[in-house]
Amino acid sequence: MKLRSKLKKGKGFIQGSIQKIRYRPLSYFTSVDKVYLASADQFKGMERIIESNSVLQCKNFYSVIGGLGGLNVLAKLENLSTIHFFDINPHMTDVCDLIINIIRFSKNRDEFISWIYARPFNSKLYSYETQEKFYEIPINLGHLKHIEKEIGHHHRETYEKFYLPYIKNPMVDIYDGISVHCTKMPIFHEAKANGVMTYPFVKREELQKRSITSTNSFFFGKGWL
Repeated sequence: MKLRSKLKKGKGFIQGSIQKIRYRPLSYFTSVDKVYLASADQFKGMERIIESNSVLQCKNFYSVIGGLGGLNVLAKLENLSTIHFFDINPHMTDVCDLIINIIRFSKNRDEFISWIYARPFNSKLYSYETQEKFYEIPINLGHLKHIEKEIGHHHRETYEKFYLPYIKNPMVDIYDGISVHCTKMPIFHEAKANGVMTYPFVKREELQKRSITSTNSFFFGKGWL
């Protein structure tokens, strides 16, 4: 049993090396600082799921919101009747509703990025290597009025609360925003194979102390974008 080698040695039949076990109450996962603003994991893990025949024939789609990974599947579905998004964290429903409404309003993927990052984006001009030039463009705070006009006051509040702290310079680590899952939020990201980029059990202060970067990314050009 592999589990035997993981748990601390004791009198019971399960023995091993783990020195500490933590138990988290439900409230830990439902707090406002436990949100994802984009994808948190390396994209390859989604590819086999997306290409599955049973998934492609789906009519009623259910997906945890999480890091918005379900959007990668939605882009492939042709016989869809209903969509159900859910999450243990109620704040994620606000984030998901904002993203879905921006998708509805955007004419193309470049316009979607322009909405999120509050500056004009042209995918022909930027890549993983050159994206910092895009972040040097000043953000347009008049963009907030545009969000309110087109998709509503509540969505503007959600955007200001969750996204605005990160879009001024998405490549700079910050530790004073809303999401403990996000200290950097680049458009393009080259994640290591099978690499998880977030640290949900590490407090923001500990991230800063240990110089840990926790990244959310839209993986532009690799997933649904």
